[in-house]
Amino acid sequence: MKDLKNKKVLITGGARGIGRQIALEFAKYGSDIIICDLDKSYIEKNNFQDIEELGVSCFGYHLDVTDYNEIIKIREKILNNVGSIDILVNNAGVVFGGNFLDIPIEKHKITYNVNTQGIVNMLHVFLKDLIKQKESHVVNIASASGFTSLPSGTTYASSKAAVTSFSESLINELKQNHHHVGMTIVCPAYVNTGMFDGVK
Repeated sequence: MKDLKNKKVLITGGARGIGRQIALEFAKYGSDIIICDLDKSYIEKNNFQDIEELGVSCFGYHLDVTDYNEIIKIREKILNNVGSIDILVNNAGVVFGGNFLDIPIEKHKITYNVNTQGIVNMLHVFLKDLIKQKESHVVNIASASGFTSLPSGTTYASSKAAVTSFSESLINELKQNHHHVGMTIVCPAYVNTGMFDGVK
C-alpha cells in the first residue's frame, strides 16, 4: 500500500502506548483513525485532539476484543458512521507478571483471550471487509518474546508466539486467493509503556 491518505485505519488498544503512537503516525500520512479500546472513559472524553490536529478524522469506540458479539456490533457502527476499513491494526494486549503458579488461572486465561483470541476475533469479523477493498492491510502486533523464553511472563510469551504462527499461516492462506490483502507482523522488544510494570 503506497498511499495512506484518506485510508481508514482501525487500531485496537489505541488509547495509549504503542497503539496511540501508531494512530499518530498513520494520521501524519493523512489516514482517518478509528480507535477501539477497552478504556471507556478515554472514548467518552473524546481525547482525539492531537490526532485531529493533523488534519484527519478520528472516531472512538469502546470495545472488548474478547467479546465476539460486541465486535460484530461495533463493525456495524463503523460501517454506518465511517465506512469500510482499509487497514486493521491488532494492537490490544495484556501481560501479568509473576511466577506461573503465583498468577491466578483467570489471568492466564485473560492473557490468551486478549492477546491471541482477540486477534482471531477481530480478523474473523473484519477480514471480509478488507478482502472487498481494492487494497488493504493487516498489522498484527506480536512480540520478540514470542521467539524466546520469558520467565515471569510465560503465558504472555506463548500468546505472542501464537500470534506469529497464526499470522504466518493466514498470510499464506491469503496469498492463495486474495493477494491484495497484505499483512505485517510486528515483534517489538521491551517498550516502556507501563504495560510491563511488575514483570521482572
